[in-house]
Amino acid sequence: MKIKPIFTTTVAKDVYNKDGSFWLPKGSGMAYSSSFSTKKFGDFSIIAPNPVHLFIANVDYLINEIIKVSIDINKNNEIVVFSKLVDGVTEYTTDDLLRLDPEAKKIRKLEEEKLYKYLFLVVSCLVSMIATVEAFVNQELPKDHSLTKTDKNGKKKSFTKEEIEVRIRLEEKIQELANVLAKKGYKQQLFWNNFKAVKKLRDKIVHLKTHGSDMVNRNDKLFGELFDLDLVKSREAIVSLLNYFIPMYIED
Repeated sequence: MKIKPIFTTTVAKDVYNKDGSFWLPKGSGMAYSSSFSTKKFGDFSIIAPNPVHLFIANVDYLINEIIKVSIDINKNNEIVVFSKLVDGVTEYTTDDLLRLDPEAKKIRKLEEEKLYKYLFLVVSCLVSMIATVEAFVNQELPKDHSLTKTDKNGKKKSFTKEEIEVRIRLEEKIQELANVLAKKGYKQQLFWNNFKAVKKLRDKIVHLKTHGSDMVNRNDKLFGELFDLDLVKSREAIVSLLNYFIPMYIED
């Protein structure tokens, strides 16, 4: 998708250069531009991107890369069979072992480098999906918005917009936005459970639990979830959530 600018407007009247020459007619579209001074690329100016569109565009890029890696991985159809019949003397074909040994276990012999690349991309994609929602909610909550919460001791504490952005859980911020926009039925929408599943998996990665540095913890189940994640469905849930609150916010 096309990355949209953070701010656009139209000029209210004809615009002229300092030397009096004509520049822009009334009604022309304008986008906010930022100037950067960097060591790597020098000085340059670009239209300042909307972070929400930047993150979802990154999701799209990563999904395309993951699809390419998946196709490459699936080209390898070699099967390895683990069986009690294998004694190092008798020669069996893969089909023989699977036919003769009901307990034989077969696995695909895939290249580790490609599988790791798949995981790299999926983790990045998950993080960008939730960053998209976080950026959207933080951006759309009114600048004068505040929130009052009561802790377990019954003490009330108020949070400013800036404090809400950094100290309040994403799900609570979504609820606040729903209150502001009078769209409180979001939890009944089809996208909600899918979003929660994506958020839960992202949290498992970002807040990875261990059993100590001296113990082996392979996290097989977690990595299995990453391999099986339906990225297109997850992306659709994120976009649907944003478009529920502000229709057509993301236009594919």
